[in-house]
Amino acid sequence: MPSRSRESVIITPGLHEVPLQLSKSARTTPPVAGSIHPETGAKTREKAFSIPLHLEQMCRFIDHFHPDLYMTPGFEKLAKFMDVVQNYLPEEWNLELAWIMVPIGKQLWHTLGIVICGNRTEEEMQKQYDDKLIKRIQDILNVKTPPGWYFVTEEYY
Repeated sequence: MPSRSRESVIITPGLHEVPLQLSKSARTTPPVAGSIHPETGAKTREKAFSIPLHLEQMCRFIDHFHPDLYMTPGFEKLAKFMDVVQNYLPEEWNLELAWIMVPIGKQLWHTLGIVICGNRTEEEMQKQYDDKLIKRIQDILNVKTPPGWYFVTEEYY
């Protein structure tokens, strides 16, 4: 059972509950940030095409590449992950980390994601189609979670 908070809107799913199928909103390429939506007239918010990561996946990554930290508490492994993960990823795109909101049913999972691209420009958004790089990132992180388009949020922890 996932832990619940904020009136069951924000959840922390168990690793087995992390969605391997993208929601419709995560599959839909957004307009460029700051542009005006033709139907609503609202300004488009920033989104990140990113691979969401579960805390357990980040801890396993640290355990694999830094076995000396095996007995370290999870929050310290998270901090270490944020400090070192980019050293293990392809340099071509200068990948970023961001806190994102991942829809799971009618709830949201607030988690860290590896950002492949954002919706800042049309050119940047083309990176979402580089399946070879995405597969490399997933292999390095040892995850199967597909990337999707998620809203970027403030830091959670």
